[in-house]
Amino acid sequence: MKKLAFVVLPTFCLLLCSCAGGWTEDDKNKLRDDCLAQARTQISEEQSKKYCACFVEQMVAKYPVFNDMMRGYQTDTIEALKKHCRAEIGLP
Repeated sequence: MKKLAFVVLPTFCLLLCSCAGGWTEDDKNKLRDDCLAQARTQISEEQSKKYCACFVEQMVAKYPVFNDMMRGYQTDTIEALKKHCRAEIGLP
């Protein structure tokens, strides 16, 4: 099984221009689209959609205020969210 090693930091850079409050649909769509672009190179289309839906949901739950995420996300936290989503769709 291919190892998922998505680079999340570039996504956050793309989202820097976002609003100061919660996540907009545009914020979520940008994160999902970037996730999908990376995931599709490593796993099937169906798995990519499930993984990225999970990841976006987990990010919004963990960081309900977009700017809090931009100021204070930690790599360990992101890795834990990715691990959770991999397990949720049955990947190692």
